[in-house]
Parts: sequence; structure tokens; C-alpha cells
Amino acid sequence: MSVVVGKLSTGGFQSALLDAADQAVIITDAQRTIVYWNAAAERLYGWTAEERLGRNLLGDTAAVAGPATEVLAGVERGGAWAGEFPVPHKDGDIVPAFITMAPLQGRGGRLDGVLGISFDRSKDQATHAGRAALAASLARRVVEAHARRLRPAGVSLARTARDGVVMLAVVAAATLVRAALGALATDVAPFGAYYLAVLAAALLGGWRLGAVAVVLAAVVDRYLFIVPLHSLVSPGPAGAVGLLVFLVAATGMVVGVEYTRRLVIGLQSSRHDLAERTVNYDSLFGAMSEGFALCEAIWDKDGRLSDYTVSELNPALARMLGVGAEAIGSKLSDTSDDRAAWLSICDRVLKTGTPESFEFHNPATGRWHEIHINRVTESRIGQLFFDITERKTAEIRQGELFDELNHRVKNNLMMVAGLLQMQARSATPEAREQLLKAVDRVQSIAQVHGALYHGSQRHAVDFGAYLQDLCASLSQSLISDDRVTLEVEAEPAMLSVDTAIPLGMVVNELVTNAVKYAYPEPATGVITVRFGRQEGGFVLTVGDSGQGLPGNIESRPGSLGMKLINSLVAQVGGGLSVSHHPGATFEIMLPDAASN
Repeated sequence: MSVVVGKLSTGGFQSALLDAADQAVIITDAQRTIVYWNAAAERLYGWTAEERLGRNLLGDTAAVAGPATEVLAGVERGGAWAGEFPVPHKDGDIVPAFITMAPLQGRGGRLDGVLGISFDRSKDQATHAGRAALAASLARRVVEAHARRLRPAGVSLARTARDGVVMLAVVAAATLVRAALGALATDVAPFGAYYLAVLAAALLGGWRLGAVAVVLAAVVDRYLFIVPLHSLVSPGPAGAVGLLVFLVAATGMVVGVEYTRRLVIGLQSSRHDLAERTVNYDSLFGAMSEGFALCEAIWDKDGRLSDYTVSELNPALARMLGVGAEAIGSKLSDTSDDRAAWLSICDRVLKTGTPESFEFHNPATGRWHEIHINRVTESRIGQLFFDITERKTAEIRQGELFDELNHRVKNNLMMVAGLLQMQARSATPEAREQLLKAVDRVQSIAQVHGALYHGSQRHAVDFGAYLQDLCASLSQSLISDDRVTLEVEAEPAMLSVDTAIPLGMVVNELVTNAVKYAYPEPATGVITVRFGRQEGGFVLTVGDSGQGLPGNIESRPGSLGMKLINSLVAQVGGGLSVSHHPGATFEIMLPDAASN
């Protein structure tokens, strides 16, 4: 480890690579003492390299000492770790960081230290929470803007003196007209002159003044023209019927006028309210920096969402996607890429009403977006786009740096294996045998780092594919003729690095022993390696049909080889069983927790 740190401290490519990285890079020795602290670590955590070099990594982490100790112990046992973790800043604040850690191992698998790469996630966390709230808020605003219905607006009617005076004047004018007509002809229809007065009162002051006008007209006509107030003569049935007809007809007129009046006022108020809300919605829609699209669902005959049409698109989203006004009216199916997963999310949101979000890479623009889907109505969805290219770029760069680390670790291990092979050529037969075993062990570890470098995941490997490569390498190095063949049957399964490395070393030990002892010359036979899933976990078997376990040092329970195998199986939480008929078969049971 001191050699590595010495190289870093004296400059060169590795030092320049780590110092130029945007992520914080911290290296400790086997005692957790910090031996390297780059410039990005100074910016992220607040301490300078001079303040931290030579100090214990967990010395200033009292607030998170328990979880930090647990994570670091797991890495020191040989497993990589990645995830979000709260770390202390020099000023006392807690910084949410995304950290990737890996062990640095020397000869014989000895722990030389730990490498940690991290970057600040506080801005991303706050942004993500704000995005979800903004998406929900915008969905509510869209619901209000697009689910609005015309509603009658209550009108406050002014019962002012002016309205009362106008009503009295209209009734008085009708009374004068009635009197003039009565002087000209005695057969003038009763109450006829007052219909216009009631209509005018209802139009001017609403149903209240209209009702007052009806009552006043009935009283005036009844007691001034039909039967005077001082007269004792009854108006008779005809007069009563005329009064009843007038009251019913005039009241119906007032009700009709009031309904029409309220309808007109309600339409005017709704139009004004809608215009005001539309202005607010358009202002928000056009000024927001996040992209937003309103989409209309298209259902198939079975009631499933088959497509959707873009009905609205704000300027920010048009800029994000590099499209223009022609995108409005387009369908999701118009795009050339497969959008089945996207459509499935929209279908769930429409049917459940539960918002969902996902990340999407736009190959046309090269940008990354975080997309929040919300239901607006039963057939409409709102899609809110956030540009997360900067964060994704940082994650990719961190992954590339981790890939570079795995690639260099593999090359260094292969260099160690080559040196051991060179030394074995001039060693005694007993030493040569042990050196070549060490070469195979180192190569099995190097192949795991190679699988990490070439694989799609950075903390897990396809153990089936790794087993095929490992056995091919062992066959090439251990089997020199056609007497013994090595057969492999392995199902694909993603296992974590801290499980794959110990299992690879176990297979290396068992296959080496089988090649050496199972089929002594001139016997022929097959060594089988199988790996697959079973209920509750996985099973790994290495077996042969040869002469069985000998009494030599490599297979006795107290031998170095068996001690190593038992230790590695226990390290991954597995169980080992050995059967002897025929030959020898080693079966390792692994819990399902070993998978990634």
C-alpha cells in the first residue's frame, strides 16, 4: 500500500487522474488511516488534505459511526459497496453523498486498504422532492383549468331607493294608462295595463321588485278600478277569476325574467372567470422552466391504453425535445423507438390515479430526463419533464472511474500471476506446485474484476458466465491431455462481488484437487461443475467419478486446502457437504441473499 501511495504522491498519470476527478477520492490503509485525499474531497467535506492525512477515516463521524463502521467492515472483508450515505462536513453539517467503495488487496488476498469515491447528492435530493411537489401542484392547476364547467354566478341585487322609485313610477304610469283607457271604454280588461309594468320592474330590479310590482298592481287595479275601496259591492266571480289569472300570469312572467336574467349574468361571469384563469394558466404554462405536455388517451376495444395524442406542449418541453408546434396533435406511436414501457406506465396512472415517475434518455438530443406522470382527468394525463443530464453525467463519470479501477486491478493481478509463474520455473518441484496454485487463485480473482469491467453492473457479476470463463482457464492450465475433461453447466445469475470472488476461489481449489487426484494415469474421466438456482437459494457442485478422496494433505479436514474452502464457504454464508460414492462430490448451498 505504501508503494501505491508513494506513486500517487510523486505525481504521474494515476495522481493526475485522481486529482482531476470531479468526485472525491479517499484511500485508507488497512488500519483505516487516510493516506490519500484529493482536491474534490476537500471541496465536498471541507477538510484539506493536510488536515486529514494520517487520521482515522471514522475519527470525525460520531453521528453516523455505527452504520459507517458496518459498511466499512463489509468492504474490508472483500466486498464492494455503493449507495447513498450521510457523511459529516467540517462545519458540522451532514452531507448526503453517493459513495462507491472497494477493497485494495495485496498478495495472498491481504487487505492493504480501501478506496472510496463519492459526490454530493444534497442538491439532487432537494430537487427530486421539489419535482414531485411541483408535478402534483401543476396537475391540480391543469384539472382546474380543463375540468371547469359553466356555473351560475350569484348576483348581489341592489335594493336601492332608485330601484324602488323606478318601480313605483312604472306602476303609477300603468295606473294612469289604465285610468285613461277606462275613461274611453268601460269594457277595458282588468289588470291588462300592468303586465308591462311588472315586466319592467322584473328586468330592472330582479324578482323582488317584480313581486312587489305584481302585488301593487293587483291592489291598485282591484280597489281603484274594479271595486273602489269605499264600495260595499262584491266584485263577483268574474272579478275573482280575473285577479287570479293576473297573479298567476304576472308571477310566471317574473320567474321567467329572473331565470333569463340570472342565466345571462352567469354566462358573463363565467366567461370573465374563465378568461382570467386561462391567462394565469397560460402564464404558468409558458414561463415554467420544466417541460410539460398534456396528452389525450386513446383506448383500444378491450379498454387498454393503446396510444395517446399530445394536445398541449409548453415551450420548455419543445426546447428539451427539439420539436416545434408540429408536435401538438402527434401521437406517441409516431416516434420510431419502442415506447411500450412508457405506455404501460401511463395506463397504470390513468386507471389508478397514482402518480409515477421514471428516467428516460432521449437519443435524439442526448439528454436525460426525469418524467413525472399524473392523471388530469379520466382520459387525460400530464407529463412533467425535468432535465437531469448533469446528474446522470456525474454518475456515468463515476462509473467510468470505477471501471478504470477494476481494469487496473485486473491488470495488476495478472502481472502478479505472471511474476509467480516466472518464479515457479526456477523453483523446486514442491515450491513450483504451490506457486502455480497461487497463480490460479490470483487469476480467479482477476477474472471477477474483468467481469465487473465488461459487465453491465458494477457491483455484481453474472456468475454463470464467470464460471464458464474460470473453468476454461483452469482446463487450459491444468489439463495437458485428453484423459480428463472438465464440463460446466451454469445458469445465469447475478451475484455480488463479495460472493463471486470466494466462490471462484472454491471452484479453483476443488477443480485443482480433482485434476490432480481423481484420475491417476492411465485412468480417464470427467470433472463436472454445476451451478443453478433451487428453492431458497443456489447450489454449486464440483464432482468426479474417480477413485474418491485420498488421504493426502489436500483433502484431509485439517489441510490447508480444506481450511481455505471451509473458510470461503462460511464467508458467503453457505453450507458445504461432501459425498464419496462414486468419486467425490462437493455441494455448496447458498442462501438467496447471495444474489444481487
